[in-house]
Amino acid sequence: MADELPDTDFDSDLDDAGLGDGSATPESSAGKSGGLLSIKSLAGIGMVVAVAAGLAVLCVSLVAGEGTSASEAAADAEKRDGPDLGDLSKKKVFKVDDLIVNLAGDRARRLLTLTIRLEISSERLMEALENADNDYYQVKLRDKLITLLSAKTLDDIEKPDSKTRIRREIRDELNMLFNTNDGIQHVYFTDFMVQ
Repeated sequence: MADELPDTDFDSDLDDAGLGDGSATPESSAGKSGGLLSIKSLAGIGMVVAVAAGLAVLCVSLVAGEGTSASEAAADAEKRDGPDLGDLSKKKVFKVDDLIVNLAGDRARRLLTLTIRLEISSERLMEALENADNDYYQVKLRDKLITLLSAKTLDDIEKPDSKTRIRREIRDELNMLFNTNDGIQHVYFTDFMVQ
């Protein structure tokens, strides 16, 4: 025997739920226990509540995003308008006193005047360089810079990529001098003039 579906009167179920057109007769739905109707009604109500809750969460999250404080809005604007500066609290910069060196070569005597700043990631190296009681590391630093820069010729300085090469060379030489892999991360020239 084939599976038979129970004889259900969908029109009366819709009328009972208040969704029908009223065409079902009381006799057609009189023998029902209402169990099937109440399950359908509960399922429908549950879906409506779930959709409403989802919309409420969405609205709250959108409103919360718009309600940022003035300082957060300024920080967001600064991020959009300027470069990413990273965490500035971790950046340590050491200023090397002004240097004046004679350039190498047999042409007319030329002087290189420059001021250098070193971005240092090593706390120990920074403390050693800033130590006012013992300038041993500052003396070694200045000696290495003078030796390195006075070996440069005017042609070395005037090449298009000369500053980039000199920065890299200074960084690598100082890291070797102080026995650090990357204690000195960047070299910056704040003054650079040939006379």
